Amino acid sequence: MDEAKSNLDMVNVLLNNEKLFNQVVKTVFDSIDTDKSGSLELSEMESFMRKVCDEMNIKGGPNKTEINEIFDSLDTDKSKSIGIDEMGTFLKKILLDQQKALTESLLKK
Repeated sequence: MDEAKSNLDMVNVLLNNEKLFNQVVKTVFDSIDTDKSGSLELSEMESFMRKVCDEMNIKGGPNKTEINEIFDSLDTDKSKSIGIDEMGTFLKKILLDQQKALTESLLKK
């Protein structure tokens, strides 16, 4: 099976299965919430982003300003922390963007 089609199928499953999507959101959220406070602080997001960049061999990664901008965009209620609902909204947006890009890619073939 074509990789793009396979990826699109996985994205569609997540977007169409609320229970599964919520499990994924919780898993991602819990992996970042190292102090288990139930919210993500800037320091936790910074550590997570740096870890992801290291694992993906991305040299340098985001600087402090970029990390603050990313954090602020996720912190939609401006509480200086990110709740699980805000993380869910963010992950859904990523999946919808992926769905659109994959669909367009497959239509061009």
